Amino acid sequence: KIAIFSGYSDFEYAKNALSLGVLEYILKPVNPEEFKTTIKKVIGEVDKLHESVKQEEAHEELLKEHILYNLVNGNSIEVIRKQLSGHNFNDFIPPYTRVLLLEFDGNFFGEVEEFEEKLKENVRLTYEYLNLNLSQSVLFFEEENIEKLNAVAHDIYNFVQVKYHRNAYIAISEKIEDIGTMSKVIEELDDTLEGMYY
Repeated sequence: KIAIFSGYSDFEYAKNALSLGVLEYILKPVNPEEFKTTIKKVIGEVDKLHESVKQEEAHEELLKEHILYNLVNGNSIEVIRKQLSGHNFNDFIPPYTRVLLLEFDGNFFGEVEEFEEKLKENVRLTYEYLNLNLSQSVLFFEEENIEKLNAVAHDIYNFVQVKYHRNAYIAISEKIEDIGTMSKVIEELDDTLEGMYY
């Protein structure tokens, strides 16, 4: 947002400035009260813009989470696309190539606080997080290098041991060729974790 303080009183300057989206065109010498009012107005407009961006980002995060839940629960990409009503599926879901399933004993997510935020501080790769239930969550990665994901799994295991004094059971998927098979991939990882420990 822009406010112009100018010594040019020609109406054409002011008219052009306003047509370019300038919020205020104030002539010098500037009255202190007018200056104060203008600055408050600009700050108010910037705050509104920031709030609008935050709301849009929150909406996009909810849409992404909705899509991931649908994929994990076996809904087809065609069904999900219809639910998006005008939004592009590919704008929200990158080509994930591997997932990491985390499982904990008992009611882990009901007992710990800020796990997702703390996890972000301890994972070196970019991922998308989805909590499945009180004892399971999934991390979606674009990274396909298994050595890097093994290192991530090791870091998560150590982080959970140190921070929460709990065991984390972790399974890493094979490379995912078709994101539409996500439900099957999660089922296979769940089967792998049954009775196993990382």
